[in-house]
Amino acid sequence: MACNHKSRPSLESTAIDIISSSTRKISSVTSFHHQANHNRNSIQNTTMAIMNSRIENRRNLHKRLNVVSNVMCFLGVFGIVLMIISNEINFIIGNDEDTFASWLIKLAISLSTIILLGLIVYYHQLDLNLYCITNSCAHWRLGLTGTRIFFITIEILVCAIHPIPRYFHSKLSLNSASTHSLSISYTSIDVALSLPMFIRLYLVCRFMKFHSHFVQNASSKSLGYLNQVSIDFFFVIKTYVEQWPTRCLIIFCTIVIFIGSWSLRACDYLPTGEHASMSDSIWLFMVTLTTVGYGDITPTSYCGRSVIVIGALVGTFTTALLISILAQALVLTRWEKYVYSFVLNIEVAKKRKIQAANVIKFTIKVWYLSRKNKAKSFQFIKAQWYLFQSIHVMQELKREQRSLIDSFCTLPDLLILQRDANSTTEKLAQQTNKMKIIIDKIDEKFTSMDQTMNNVQNAINSLLDRVH
Repeated sequence: MACNHKSRPSLESTAIDIISSSTRKISSVTSFHHQANHNRNSIQNTTMAIMNSRIENRRNLHKRLNVVSNVMCFLGVFGIVLMIISNEINFIIGNDEDTFASWLIKLAISLSTIILLGLIVYYHQLDLNLYCITNSCAHWRLGLTGTRIFFITIEILVCAIHPIPRYFHSKLSLNSASTHSLSISYTSIDVALSLPMFIRLYLVCRFMKFHSHFVQNASSKSLGYLNQVSIDFFFVIKTYVEQWPTRCLIIFCTIVIFIGSWSLRACDYLPTGEHASMSDSIWLFMVTLTTVGYGDITPTSYCGRSVIVIGALVGTFTTALLISILAQALVLTRWEKYVYSFVLNIEVAKKRKIQAANVIKFTIKVWYLSRKNKAKSFQFIKAQWYLFQSIHVMQELKREQRSLIDSFCTLPDLLILQRDANSTTEKLAQQTNKMKIIIDKIDEKFTSMDQTMNNVQNAINSLLDRVH
């Protein structure tokens, strides 16, 4: 008993040690899990913070690109307007030398061009930063490929071309160009430097792209990224042509006619050495654009001929675009097709009934004449010919009715029918599953009832055995 009493504290202390060690292990494991969860949450928070910062940077860069594009578009159009005013002053004076007014205007064009070139470089820098954020690039130099460098260089060179301010005279003689004849290859320096400025109108295309709801809406951009559709200017202009085809065609033709007519006025010279009038230039360009070519007015310089060739090519493209727009405008809508097909189907059905009646009538007539032994008479042959003709026409009408049904069921209709069939099939499948569940429950109830009846029968049998 003494031994047992002495050994009891050692057993209790051993149990306490085991419990405390297991408690320490459990607490260490718990602390480890808490630390792992804390690390996981911190990693998730860091990732979300990085994603939020990237989204915010993309939004800010897009806003800055939008503002820079607006300023570039204004400077480009402003420079073109100033260029036209400067050249018109020289056209009115009839001398290629600058006046004080034209010199000041050209100086303003040069200053706007310098600002425009700086904005082009800044725009492409922002575009590179946006490309790096979108594609998770480490540095913007990774997006500076050879193709991008080539297009940036071409853009800078194109926008740098403009009429340079030269010396001006306080007194200029009017129509000084009329003192000598001009060759067919003659082109004024200001005109040669002015016509390429119309290429700056591509900045308007960039302006249209940034102000499109497809670019401003984040959901449409995300949808385009998911479907690998580049939402650029060509996509935007195709959507505009799809929505407003007539309006887009009128605007395009108006811009082309104005630019082409003024370019032709700047390039062409009269026998007196003066520039051609705007009315004659518009007439010549319109005749060429519509591919009519009366030949009453012809260009007198290589520059004018080049403008006419470009106008003829643009006229061919415009004619094809006009035909496609008219064809799209003349296409029947879905409900118009329904009405059209329904009316034609009724007409064809009436004609089939008439021909079916003719078949019956001439069959009876042929049978009657054959019973009268007039199988070789003219009336029999005529009735038989009418019978065969009615059968042939009825078969043709049947084929026409089938073709009407085929034309009535277009591809969108088939897609709608397929979608409705799929939804109906899904509903039937759901109802079938519900019916299966209900039948299984009923089966279980019947099974339980069968067991209950068996138990009742066994109890009754046992009672009867006891009674006996």
